Amino acid sequence: MTERLKRETKFLDGSSSGIRTVLEVDPETLEMKSKSYVMDIECKKIILESRQAKNFAAFALIKKDLKFVKKAFSAAAKLASDEVDSESLTGHSVRYRAEFDENADILKAFYISGIITYAKCFSKADGRRVKLEVRDVFGDNQPEEKRLHLELMEQRHSYIAHGGVTTLEQVNPILVLTPDNTGTPPQLTTEAIHVFGVSKSTFEEYLLLADFVDTKLNEILEKKAQRLYETEVATKPIDEWYD
Repeated sequence: MTERLKRETKFLDGSSSGIRTVLEVDPETLEMKSKSYVMDIECKKIILESRQAKNFAAFALIKKDLKFVKKAFSAAAKLASDEVDSESLTGHSVRYRAEFDENADILKAFYISGIITYAKCFSKADGRRVKLEVRDVFGDNQPEEKRLHLELMEQRHSYIAHGGVTTLEQVNPILVLTPDNTGTPPQLTTEAIHVFGVSKSTFEEYLLLADFVDTKLNEILEKKAQRLYETEVATKPIDEWYD
């Protein structure tokens, strides 16, 4: 059954455009069809096929990812607390969880998905062919934001996505001996810890970082939109577009 979504189209700065879009998605093929309306009157639409237009659209996908990142870190901050069990080497509080803890698993889901999606914005892939560049986002004037960015990327690379050298997960092989040598054979087991999240205050710092990156991305999108409009849209008379 085709899913039907209704939503208002927003300008890049988040303000209302007055355009309402009805999007239909085939759940099996993920094929999309959409119609846009102003005051219940359907708008004409043209899909731009140029390389410049597709580059602009690819950066818009990054904005969608950042929107999710902010939701994930916001939800995690509401679940987390500042009552922590240990300190990470970076000075931020981290959390270790019991083996069976539903709330901790939910927090871990937000923590992992937020960091993976954040890192995706800075990782080039064959589909989008674009990514955010650290030098464009942070430059030399945001050392604290850049430090937090590198911290998140390190967690993604060394802990979440790959089993690298990290203090965020540790395991020891253990041989347990009974108190008295009564013939009971020693038992082999492991003792392991792994981080399932960070403290509430740290999640709030990550959320501020995502807001900062989103603001920088808006600046990039606005420049690309203006350039696209000037080179492809404004070069034709408006009547020609309608024709």
